[in-house]
Amino acid sequence: MNKVITSVVIVLCMCLNACTSTSENKPAKKNLAKPNIIILLADDMGYGELGCYGQKLIKTPFLDKLASEGVLY
Repeated sequence: MNKVITSVVIVLCMCLNACTSTSENKPAKKNLAKPNIIILLADDMGYGELGCYGQKLIKTPFLDKLASEGVLY
């Protein structure tokens, strides 16, 4: 489990670094909107157990709403 958490943290840091870094040749724009990134980590839960992936028995309305407004992987 520690390897998974470490991998998630490394990927998150790489994404944040890529989104916030600026080129040395270009000045940073002050009005540039930064992305909102939310990572949900759940232990012992498969992707098929959420309504947004087709689950009919288990109701997950709040996670389904987040999924409908964001990006699914």
